[in-house]
This record gives sequence, C-alpha cells and structure tokens, in this order.
Amino acid sequence: MGVHGLTTYLRENKRHLSRSVQFSPQSEAKVPVPLIIDGWSLIYALYDESRQPWAFGGEYALFHDDLQRLTRAWLSMGLKPYFVFDGPYPPLKHKTQIARAHQSIIQPSILFFRTSSTSRSTARFMRENAILPPLCYTTTLTALRDLGDEVELHIADEEGDPYMVELAARVGGYVLGQDSDFVVLNAEGYAGYIPMDEMLWMTSVNGPANQSTSDDGFVVARPKGRGNKASGPDATLGLFPPTFGTIVSLQCSVYSPKALSAHLRLPLSLLPVVGALVGNDYTAERRPVNNIFFDRETTSAQRIARAAMAVSSVLASANTLKRQKRPLNSIMDVIEESVDVLLVRAPPNFTTGERATLIEKTVEATLQYAIPSRASGPETDLWRTPFCALHLPAACPLVQYMSFPLDNDVEDEEIRPFRTSVRQKYISAYRCGQLSPRIVDALHTATAWPRQFLENPDLECVARSIGRPLREYAYAIIEAGVGLPLPKGDDDEDGTVDGLEGDSDSDSDELIDVVEEDSETDEAEDPLAPLHGALQKLRLDSGMTTDSSAASQATSANVSARRVTVIEYIRRGTRLADEQVAVPYLPRLIASLGGEDVFHADISRPPALWHEDSRLTLFLRIVDSDNAKVRALSSVELSPVLALRHVVRSLAKRASGVGASREREAERWTHKEARAFLAAFASQAQGDAYPDITNRNVQLTAQVCASMDALEILAHTLLLAERAPSGAHLFSGKHFHAALVSSEGPEVPGHIWDAACEGLEGSFAPEREKKSKKEKKNARPSASTVPGKKVASAQGRSVFALLGDAEA
Repeated sequence: MGVHGLTTYLRENKRHLSRSVQFSPQSEAKVPVPLIIDGWSLIYALYDESRQPWAFGGEYALFHDDLQRLTRAWLSMGLKPYFVFDGPYPPLKHKTQIARAHQSIIQPSILFFRTSSTSRSTARFMRENAILPPLCYTTTLTALRDLGDEVELHIADEEGDPYMVELAARVGGYVLGQDSDFVVLNAEGYAGYIPMDEMLWMTSVNGPANQSTSDDGFVVARPKGRGNKASGPDATLGLFPPTFGTIVSLQCSVYSPKALSAHLRLPLSLLPVVGALVGNDYTAERRPVNNIFFDRETTSAQRIARAAMAVSSVLASANTLKRQKRPLNSIMDVIEESVDVLLVRAPPNFTTGERATLIEKTVEATLQYAIPSRASGPETDLWRTPFCALHLPAACPLVQYMSFPLDNDVEDEEIRPFRTSVRQKYISAYRCGQLSPRIVDALHTATAWPRQFLENPDLECVARSIGRPLREYAYAIIEAGVGLPLPKGDDDEDGTVDGLEGDSDSDSDELIDVVEEDSETDEAEDPLAPLHGALQKLRLDSGMTTDSSAASQATSANVSARRVTVIEYIRRGTRLADEQVAVPYLPRLIASLGGEDVFHADISRPPALWHEDSRLTLFLRIVDSDNAKVRALSSVELSPVLALRHVVRSLAKRASGVGASREREAERWTHKEARAFLAAFASQAQGDAYPDITNRNVQLTAQVCASMDALEILAHTLLLAERAPSGAHLFSGKHFHAALVSSEGPEVPGHIWDAACEGLEGSFAPEREKKSKKEKKNARPSASTVPGKKVASAQGRSVFALLGDAEA
C-alpha cells in the first residue's frame, strides 16, 4: 500500500531515514504519548501474526483477546492509543479495490477449490493463500469498545491516511501502520511514522532492568562499562508483545517526511508529486508508467530516485533565462515539466492526448495528499462539534456526503426536517462505529462493497443470493432517510444543505501545503516561492472541487418517483464485477410487512426516527422472524439466530421456487448443520487438531458470514447496533467445522434452538447419512456387457476393436 516501492526504499536507506525511539512504563502523573494506529493495517498484521486458521471462517474469540492484550501492552508503555479506520472508498480508489479483491480473495479461492484436499490442508498452502476472515472488523470494534475510555475510536471521513496524520499533528503523536504514504503526508506537529514490523519488545524474566527515565518518559540509554553492567533483556521483534517475563521497554523505528525530503533533496511540499509520479493507490486508472517513465530493469528504489531527480532538475532550472519566459507558478507546472522529463523513454505511439491524460491522473493522485487547513483554536482541541473530531461541519466531508440537496417545493419542505434529523443521528452513529462505512459508500458514490470470503467459484456468489435481499431493504431505508445520489448522467440542480450549524466564513476548499522547514532566505529571493500554496492552486487550476458526488446530485420533485440504483461490487464467476441494484420504494415494503397497525409508528416518517421498539419490529419482520421466541433472546443471542434463520429460509425458497434444481435442493441446511453453527458461539476449549475442510462446509461458512454481514448493515441503517449487536466476536470457525464433521450432535441451549427453528419446520433438509467404504464400493456401476459376447480386457486391444464393441 502507499507509494509503489517506497517501503523497500525506506528499508534500504533505514540508517539515513530513521531514528530510534523508546517507550517505557510510566507513572500515572506522566502524560501518555499519543499513538495513532491504522486500524485496518492492525487487523491484517495482527491476524497474520496470530497464526490462527482462516479457512474455517475465522477465530474471532481469540482475535478479540489478542487485540485487547496488545492494546493493554501499549497502555502499559505509557502510550495513548487512537484507533482510526477508513471511511467510504473514494472514487479514485475503486479500481484499486477491485484489483485487491481479485488478488487477495478471488484468486486464492479459485486456487483453494482447484487443489486437492490433501495439498490445500498443508501449512504452507494456508500461509501463502491466506484470506482475511470477513468479520474481523466487527470483532475489532467490539474489542475496542470493551476497553472503555482507555482508547479512542475514530472513523475517518474518507481515506484514513490523511485523517491519521492530521489527528497525529493535533495531538503531537506518532502514526503506527504499514503504509508508506505516512512518510509523504505531513502536517505541523506530526511526530513521524512507525512501521508495525519494526517494533522491538524488551523483556526481563527477573524484573525490569535498572534504567533511569527522563521527564518525557523515554529511557535514557547508557553505554556498557564497568559502572553500567547490562542486564541483558530478551528482545522480541514484531507487533505481538511477548507472553513471558516483564516488558521493560518498547523500541521503535521512526520515519519522518522531513528526513525523506532532506535525503531526496526536495522541499516537503513536493513529496506528494514524487509519490504520484512513481505510482500510488490512486493511479490505477492511469496508464502504466513502468515502461514509459522507467526502464524495465530498474528497481523500485531506483524509480523513486529517478522521479525525485526529475523534479529536482525542474526546480534547478527555475532561474535560467529560458525558465524566466515560463516561470513555475504552481505545482501544476512542476508536474507537467517533470512528466516531460520522465517521458524521454516514451514509446513512439505516445500521443499528446495520452500525455494530457497522464498529467491529469498524476494531478488527481497528488491531490489525495492534501490536508485541509486547521481551523482556529487550540491545537489539541478535538471534537469542537459532535459531527467531527477535526473539522467544522462546513468543512467536514462526511457532512457533505449526507447532505442531500432538496428542491424548494412544498413536498420537499415537509421532508426536510426529517432528513436533517436522520442525518444527525447517522453522523453520531458513524463516529462511534455504529454505522458501517459501507453504508456511507452508498451515500457518497451510490456503490456497495459487500465483504467477500472463501467460497466455491463455480456457484452463485453468496453476497447476491444470501445478502442482497437484506441489503435492498437497507438501501430503501437510507433513501427514505437521507437520500441516495442519482445515477450519473442526470441533470444537476441546485440544492441546499440544511440543519447543521458551522462557521460560514470558513472555506471548505482551502488547503494547506505540506509544512516545510523554516528558511532564513527572503521569500523574494527564493526560487521556490511560487510553489507556496501550490496544492490549493493546483485544485483550482485543475477545475476540481471538494463537493462530494452525493451533494452534487439532483433530486426529483417527487421523491417517490425517483428511480435510484446502487452499484454492488460482488463476485461474478472468477472476477469482481459491478451489478446495478434497483432501490425499492420503502412505503410499499412497509405496507407489505404490516403497516402502521403493526409497527405502531407514523410510516410517513423515516424508520430511523421511529421508536426503538418499532424499529426492532421492522427489523424482525424483514427477516421474517417476528415471534415471541426470537424476541425473548438476549441482544447477543439475537444476531446469530437471525443469520441462521435467514440462510435456512432463503435456501429453502431457492430449492422450491423458480429455477429449482437438484443442486439447489442440495444447498439446504440440515438440523445438525444448524446446531453446529449455533454451538460455534459457545466458549469451548481450544484443541490443537484441525478438522477436515470439505467443500460443503466451506460453503456453509460463506453463507452464514454473508448473512451476518448483511444483517449488520440492516441493523445499522435502523440504528439498532446496541439492540442487535453482531455476535461475531464469539464465533469460532474451527468449532463450527469440528461439529460439522463430528458424529455426535453439538449441544445448543433449548431456548436458542427453539427460536432458531420456530416456523421453519419444513425448511430443513433431511440428515445426510455418510456411506461406508464398503457401500461406496458396492455402489459403483458394473461394466456393461453385450449379450452373447465375452467380456475381454481393454488392455492390449486396439482402439478400433473397442469401438466395434461399443457399436455392437
């Protein structure tokens, strides 16, 4: 992730670009050191280092405990963790997301199902083709909430990297992650970037070493000698803290944008240009430049050096006589000139139009590193409004996504207060992790990205067959609450953003440069003076604005007549493809589920504004599970039971409805399989032996994971995250598969089993009996013989003789 090859470049030049920092246990009187943690990088790294099996669907209970143990270790070292997770995907990153899903999920799934059971069960195969279990994000949020006020949770407005650097600058902290973009992004007060794989835990079996601590909490290093006898603590490299001894200190390598710019001999403000020229996560739509800008045999480090040299050569010629006729007035000029320098090796068929497109995409990739200007007030003043920790409402991208423009007619005036209230509730839920960023994707770009996992590539994607019916209700609820953007191509109309108070004088488009070092040179004599404020001018020169796609879309005067679609990115065969999903009209759906008499609510109001009991009734009715036994379940027991009921009912309908076939009949669940799933949420002792992995059991896991993911989306849109929380942190895929292959039926509490089976008596399939080896041998069809002819062996006979027997 990040700038292509920059991680390798940092590792190769670690001696010149990094410095070491050490944290140690502090007293309560000391001020903790802020540590901003890249949430998604932590999830991937933590599950990878835990060595837990992934093919069973995930070991979320163990993952939950590992995350809390790691967080407490950071707290013991005098650190204050701030966990930040990405928000909705920006449009420029959609192609990157598609490529990543194909490479990290679809391709390993194809390889898994094309490999024999013996070969794919080896540790090497599992290691090389690992897929992140789909419910890790939900489990992470649950684990962090259980820690209480000891940690802070932040969900970014969009891409998390700029948000993390800006937050680190506000609190004067470090950023911990696995993304080289953190060495390119910069803001005043940002302490630097710590890679997760360069953390060194120092432990002592006999107790802490005799070390002195300075006022700022760092351990003072003392040279070895007769007067300073070393205690020799053990060192453990990696993200995980050791489980033995007492942790003495934590040593980390810190990389800063200032050190990188000095090494490349470039101003800080031009590091984003180098990153865009080399390539980053936002250049997927740009023509590959490996064979245009660079030779094929050049390494990643050499490409970074060449791109930096190209920019330096452009700046060096700023004072020449030729340059005075065309001065460098903005970063746009620097990008154009740098592209021309790198295009020396361009192919002969490289046209002027391709050059213009290449420059445009490079400009867009550079703009992603721009950090909004800081509002007036104390530097460490967070949450000045309840809508955003960093920005005022007028400058907050999230508010723009959810501020759907309305026409100034009578009908819109009636629904305007409703949408204002829903928007405020959704923003509050989003900030505390109770509104999924995947929901905001629909508000921002009218797209949906259901979580994909290991499943049979020859069968229909479970995200469509199992998850889509629930997500369609979620889209309808969002459309009724705050509105969805219209499809591209509709005429734009002016709209208003209402209901939020903010600083009207603040300019939401104002951007600041990456902070440069103070210089004693007079600005008039500085040849780079025209580059000050260049990122802001680049946005103006390129004609780009910060308005979100959702806020710039138009609405129809009649809201009920709007034809809105959401583009879902799901697996289709062996690739991730986009499919348009028509958003149904919510009042018709509610009427089909019972109407006002059932929900005891004014159905003219959006469901998000209903009473919690009415919202719960709608939630249960959508899943066709509104009965007394289900309502009697606790909040933790509710989601697993609903997920199972939805899968069983959906597959039973597929087997008996239009397009019914023997294959769909075989998809139906049995009572034993249902019991195995519910038993996987109970606490059990962990064994070392792994159960066999069969294709059917893998598909069952994919189905329930898709159901739980879609149920969580639906619960979030109805603001029921606390009433119907996901029980993912209790699920063990290993226990699920072990119960599936066991000859004994798993034990499930009676009230849970009764709630799961209520009304589904005819939806389960008969139990499948395993055939013994003797029965399988006897079941083999015997070779057909021709009457009156002696059966001879095919060995040693010609092909024509065999064909003659077949014709006879």
